[in-house]
Amino acid sequence: MIREIYRYAFDKSVDAREAEATLLVAVIAAEALHGPSAIRMNGRYRFDATSRNCEIDGGSEVGQDLNRLYVGFLNREFGPSSFSVQRITAEPASS
Repeated sequence: MIREIYRYAFDKSVDAREAEATLLVAVIAAEALHGPSAIRMNGRYRFDATSRNCEIDGGSEVGQDLNRLYVGFLNREFGPSSFSVQRITAEPASS
């Protein structure tokens, strides 16, 4: 199965704790759209304050909506030039 990940990198002007808090607001908004069970099963994300990166799995409708919400909130809170987002498509390693 091919995985679709969106990787966010933040400018030094963005407080990593604030970017993480914004992610949690996006998760709450996605939960309002899809329900808590859908978020728990399909709302996969990872935030690393040290490397100033965030990854959100976009391989489901829930993940796509979570990404849309996060981008919208980041744009409004920090501005579009304060972060970059890269779409990564990868096949999992075979076992």
